[in-house]
Order: sequence, then C-alpha cells, then structure tokens
Amino acid sequence: MRTTSTWKRNIRKPALLVLLASSLFAGCSTDAPKEEKPDDNYKLGIDYPHMFAVTQTGLLTSPAEQGYYFLQNNLIYYMDKESGTATLLDTREGNGCLETPYISDCHAVVKTDEDPNLPFIQYYNSKLYVAENYWGKREGSSEYETVWEITEMDTDGTNRKTVKQFSEKPYSLAIHRGDLYFSTVDRGKQGNEIFIASILRSKLDGSGTEEVLHTAQEKWLYMTDIVPYRDQIYWQQHADEKGSISRLDLNSKQVTTIGKSDSAYSNWLFSINNDRIYFNYYYGDLADSRSLILYSSDLLGNDVQKEEIAKQDVYSSFRKDAQYTYAYPVNLNLKKMPDEVTNDITVFKNGQAVSSYSLDLLPYKQSVITGDDQYMFIYCEGYLDKHFVYLDKQAIEAGEGTFKRVI
Repeated sequence: MRTTSTWKRNIRKPALLVLLASSLFAGCSTDAPKEEKPDDNYKLGIDYPHMFAVTQTGLLTSPAEQGYYFLQNNLIYYMDKESGTATLLDTREGNGCLETPYISDCHAVVKTDEDPNLPFIQYYNSKLYVAENYWGKREGSSEYETVWEITEMDTDGTNRKTVKQFSEKPYSLAIHRGDLYFSTVDRGKQGNEIFIASILRSKLDGSGTEEVLHTAQEKWLYMTDIVPYRDQIYWQQHADEKGSISRLDLNSKQVTTIGKSDSAYSNWLFSINNDRIYFNYYYGDLADSRSLILYSSDLLGNDVQKEEIAKQDVYSSFRKDAQYTYAYPVNLNLKKMPDEVTNDITVFKNGQAVSSYSLDLLPYKQSVITGDDQYMFIYCEGYLDKHFVYLDKQAIEAGEGTFKRVI
C-alpha cells in the first residue's frame, strides 16, 4: 500500500471579380431572411450531461450553472464550483437527514426501498429530477409491488411532485431536450432465457403518449447506459454475456451497431467528445493485446481509428474529454496481473502521458467521471463506504493536483 506521498506522480482572388460576384449575388437576393441552422451544441441544463455518467451505474452527479449536485447514500449534496465546498441540500437546522431520512423530515433524501436501486439525479431546466422507488400500489393497480417514479423538485429539495410513474422497473434513465428516455426488460415467464428489452421515450411534462423507440429480444438481453447526444441515442447492449454499443437515429429511427467486430467478444462505450465515440474491444482474454487499445469512430460508427496513446499494460477503462485522455486498470483484473502493474490513473495529452495518480488509497472500485473544464471526479465504492473525490484539472500538467473528498 502506498503512503500519502505517493498519491500523485508527475510525468513530466482579384478585387474586380470579388466586386462583380458581390453585385451578382446582391442582384439575385430577396428580402427573405436566411434560414439559420439551429445551434446543436451542448446546453447545460437542457442536454443530457453524458460526461458525468457512471458506466453501468447511472447518473450520480449532475452539473449546474454554479456547481454540482451529488447523490450519495440516498442523500443529495451540492458542491459550489468556486469554493469546492459541498453541503447537504437541506440546510435547515435539525433537518434529521442523517438520523431519520424520511421525506417529511428531510428535503435532501431520495427514497429507495429496492436494493440494488437505480441511482439517478439530473439538473434540468432549473429543476432537479431523481429516480425513486417504494413498496406500494401503482396508479390504477390493486396489487402491491415495487413502484418506480421520477420525482421533480426545486433545487433546495422542496415542492416535490411525481412527473412519471413507470409500469415496470427502468434499467437506464436520461433526460434530454424535454424528453425522458428509459429502458425496460421483460424477462417473460420464470426460467425463460429470452428477454425482451426496449428503449422508450416520454415527454417530461407528461404530455403525449409513451413511445417505444426500439425493441429486441435475445438471450439475457439488457439495454443500459442510455446516452442521448444531439439527435442520436446510444446505449450499451448486453446479450448472452456479451456487450455491444447500439445507436438509434431519432429522425430515421434506424438502429445500427457502433464499432462492430466479428472477432471481439464485447466492446464498451467510454466517452463521447468532439463528435467522436471512444470505446475498446474485449476478446475474452485479459492478456490479449488487442484489448489494450483505445479506439474512436464518428457519431455514425464509421471511420474507426486507433487512438495515439501508449498501449496499457493491463486491460483498462478509458475516458476522454476536450483536453485529456484518462486510462486506468479495471480494478478486478489487478489481482491477476504481475506485481509491477500499478493501480494508477494516467492522464494523456496529445498522446503523451503528462501525469499519473495512484488509486491505491481509494476504495477497491473506482469509476472515473470526466466532468467539465474545471473538475474531474471519481466515484468510489467500498464495502462500507461510497463517496466522490475530485481533482482540479488546472493542476494536472503542473503535477500539483491531488484528489479530495467531495463529502
């Protein structure tokens, strides 16, 4: 085990023609205004914050204009961006949040009765939305069951209301440009290995009807990690213990596979950045050198390229933002690797390693969240403790940054 001192390591044409052309265009013009193409860039509080999602877990933190909202141990916290200080969402004295976290007592609590639950929090259009579940009766039903809902609230946790009650458990959630996207799985009769999985959409304001965007059936099929991006929807598809990346065009409703390979056992979606999708392949053997490479494609899954970063020594997860690429070993594989393989997260810029940080002092499972231009985060899951740490990106290349606990 490293000591604190090893927590961080630094890697150190002629004018007449132009006038004529101008007069010709002017003579052909009309008074009708030019049709401007809509701005399709990411908009905070409107687009799904995919750079904050935790793979195969959910959206546990969501950015806002001046800070970030976190969901930790069924409680909501807010971290101020400028100061880096995090506080419980309910700031009332004697709120009872840490003693008896009931909705009537605490404005920061998210109620969940089923474990494992589906952690989800998203800041959207100046409101907070969370996924909750409880044992009770669904609207119009006389039977008791686990009820799954989306709750809307003000950013201080007050004025709560249910905006969506699901007919069955959702396996992935995302809010994007006025719509709620989610996936479901119909396991059929007990013992049936053929599952029917679907991607659905409904209006966040409750108007209109629920729409099934895509349905498939296959052995042990699940659709998770929904990522809406502009007018595309991406998700991770799991079937018969294999994984693939699927894409649905919201205009044509066409579904395709990203980075399809006949030889790979699985491929995994890591990040979307600057209109590129980043992923790798797994060939069924951790020692297969082909599994140690990061790839990217365009948004349609074409133009697949190897990324120019150093090949890793161990099967790794990758993340990509506008400045850096982050590579870190999949923790469960470390026990099978030689002792010289270290549990570090390495930061690359333009293909070159610029810094490295030890993860040994964090709980056994870590999920990297690339975040925004200022901070990156890691969600840490231990046997008894789950928490977030963050790193100021401005200090990465100077080798001065250290991970700090959010809460």
